[in-house]
Amino acid sequence: MLSHESIIGIRLLFREGYSQRYIAKVLSLNRKTVRKYSQKTEFPTDKLKNEFKILSPFFYELDKLIADSPAFSAIDVFQKIKIQGYQGSLSTVKKYMALNIGRLLTENRKQIGNKILKADLYRCMVKGKSYLNYLKQNSNNLFCKKKELTVLERESIIQSGKSGDYKKWKFGVVIDMIAKGFSIRSISKIMDISKNTVKNYQKKYNVSGIKKTKQKRDSCRKEKQKRIKQKRIMEIIHHPPKFYNVNRSRWTKVCLSSVYRATYGEDISETTVGRYLKDAGYSLKKARRVLTSSDPNYHEKIELLLNTLHSLKSSEALFFIDEVGPMKIKKYGGKVYTKRGGVNYVSANQISKGSVSFSASLNGITNQLAWVYSNSKDTNSMIDLIEILFNQYFFKEKIYITWDAASWHSSNELTGWLDKFNKNTLEYTHGPTIELIPLPSCSQFLNIIESIFSSMKQAVIHNSNYQSEIEMKKAISDYFSERNEYFIENPKRAGKKIWDVNFFLDYNNIKSGNYREW
Repeated sequence: MLSHESIIGIRLLFREGYSQRYIAKVLSLNRKTVRKYSQKTEFPTDKLKNEFKILSPFFYELDKLIADSPAFSAIDVFQKIKIQGYQGSLSTVKKYMALNIGRLLTENRKQIGNKILKADLYRCMVKGKSYLNYLKQNSNNLFCKKKELTVLERESIIQSGKSGDYKKWKFGVVIDMIAKGFSIRSISKIMDISKNTVKNYQKKYNVSGIKKTKQKRDSCRKEKQKRIKQKRIMEIIHHPPKFYNVNRSRWTKVCLSSVYRATYGEDISETTVGRYLKDAGYSLKKARRVLTSSDPNYHEKIELLLNTLHSLKSSEALFFIDEVGPMKIKKYGGKVYTKRGGVNYVSANQISKGSVSFSASLNGITNQLAWVYSNSKDTNSMIDLIEILFNQYFFKEKIYITWDAASWHSSNELTGWLDKFNKNTLEYTHGPTIELIPLPSCSQFLNIIESIFSSMKQAVIHNSNYQSEIEMKKAISDYFSERNEYFIENPKRAGKKIWDVNFFLDYNNIKSGNYREW
């Protein structure tokens, strides 16, 4: 009669999904006996059922311990799982190990054997040696009737592996493994390829032998020709069209294909030309207009301003100054949320209700604005603004003023007034002296306050319809006041990138020819 332990082992293995043939092989039983007991739904005794029930939460840990550490005794395993909360007896662990150690060690030994075979095969590939003996030693069926490689084909496979053609080498080894009786599953694991690839290799070999795995020389030749053609296209495109007697100012695909045909005597389509250009990373782009300065003393003026910024003391202040206006009092257009299909219109011819002009200064350190309204942009408005700054920053020793090269910024009237003003300040020894640091001509883009004017227009001028000068002036003043309050609560130096001190530590960053490269 079959022992209780064997019956329990049959039931456990069957529950885990193992076939009756495998269970019979592992437990050394007849297949009919395994079939008989595996079909029973109940355990032979409640006692044994309860013993394995208390051990069931630790099946995974037990299997892992047995597989990873075959030398562990039942006592060692018992102590390990007892730490994890097992409350059963040692005898239950012994019974479980007696039933499962054979199965687990068989699986573990099989995995180790596959890894050893894989290492042996790849060692043969690198050294250019025959792998056939290793396949024979690990084969389960030496009498398989599958087609195997010939001696010459196998020599070719060995040489291809040594020379670096790993795909061809794998192809040949897979064919020999199939012929030696290896299963598709084991071949897939040993050779690191999918099961479908193993099947495809076998089909290809049965149809056309080893020839299918040879490298396609035609594709290599085509790739070489492609590189040559692409290089020629790049040489053509780096010359203007007039160099090839083409009356155009820029290249097109049609022109490139015709010039290539005339120069090299080879036909090439427009589509092919476009593909070569795309692969090389070339595409049609519109030239970008950049902000430039024509001032011959550009670098000297910028360096003077930078030196002032770098050496600015706490008792000194620097201001960017500019003017706006006259802005007409009328209805302005601008971006506004509009229903799909709808259009907002603004009349081009409007009767003006007046105009507004003002001058403003921006503190380069505290980001605070000061402004004054005037009838026009002239020397008098500049004098008014300087006097406001003098009174606001009376506790400073010196005030630097930088502005663009407008005519009223360098008028004789202004310079004469400023000399007299500074002389009086020095005589009374109260208040700051004023020093001018003009920006280069045609370089309004370097004046930070321009961006503030642009933001102001987007906020309170665009899409507006003020009815009087007072109404527009109030909107502008409120915007500037709110901005000043924000930067009092959130201090930040004026100018993000244009006049960042750290950015201009390297004077090579000063480029009068292409400001947009920054």
